[in-house]
Amino acid sequence: MPKSVLRYLSHPQVQIDPAVDITEWSLNDVGRARIASLAAVALDRLSDTVAVYSSPERKARDAAEPIASALDLTVQIAPDSYENDRSSTGYLPLKSSRRPQMFSSANPRNLSAAGNAQLTRKQGF
Repeated sequence: MPKSVLRYLSHPQVQIDPAVDITEWSLNDVGRARIASLAAVALDRLSDTVAVYSSPERKARDAAEPIASALDLTVQIAPDSYENDRSSTGYLPLKSSRRPQMFSSANPRNLSAAGNAQLTRKQGF
């Protein structure tokens, strides 16, 4: 049986812009440079790659597209593969984002009553 390998690559540095929807944040200059460096060696180091998937988020697509292009592949969007569901929080400044990060991928309806009460007060659920 042929060996299968799944590689997971998280996007690098992001351009944070409170005026832009979080799902549309792009990579910043450093993040784009890091992806370009990987894409430059993709044929040599990732030549056995047969598919590249990405979440619909722009930063993930920004990371996937140069790599897929270098491998002569097309990025396939996996619509339910968002990194975190931030639709209820939106942009949170760094100082206020520590506590909500613990729950960023949790559905508030599935939290305990105490946890849900804390999120309700802190984030306006």
